Formats: sequence, structure tokens, C-alpha cells
Amino acid sequence: MYDKSTKDSAISKRTFELYQEGLNTNLILTNGLLNEWNYKNITVLGCSLGEFEWTEYFLETYKDKLPEKRKENSYNYNMAHSIFPSNDTVKPSITCY
Repeated sequence: MYDKSTKDSAISKRTFELYQEGLNTNLILTNGLLNEWNYKNITVLGCSLGEFEWTEYFLETYKDKLPEKRKENSYNYNMAHSIFPSNDTVKPSITCY
């Protein structure tokens, strides 16, 4: 029987490993900078795989590798994602109008 969640999990894990390899070898950097979309993708994958400590380390370590114009917004957005991962069990404590 085909188990989609197991296959998706294996693909996510392998993708995460490839991103880590790209970071370790600097192949993912362009002119020494990390694209903000790769920064986001790595954060989302790390959180979805439960790699919270590594993801926090990544966010801090690679913040200075983001393009200057996008650095603060990208960092803040991804840090918030890592602190408050989206799932159905987390309910907001405030209501926005």
C-alpha cells in the first residue's frame, strides 16, 4: 500500500539534507548571499521536521548572509515561523479585528 505521508516525509528529509549540504559547501550562496526564499524554505523544512535547535542556529548564523534590503523582514518573519509553527493545535491568544 502506498503511504503518501511516509514518502513525503522522506522527500522532505532528503531536501533538508541537500539544503544543509549546500550551506556547508556554500554552493547555495550567490556572491556570498543567501536568497531570502531559500532562507524561508530551509526554515519551513527544519521546523516541519522538528529540527528546531538547528533551525534557530541556521536563522542566527545566516541572517547576515541575506540581502541587506530584505535582511530584517526575512529574519523576523522566519523567526516568528520557527517560534509559532502553524498547526491546528495552536490557537491565537488574541483576536485581530
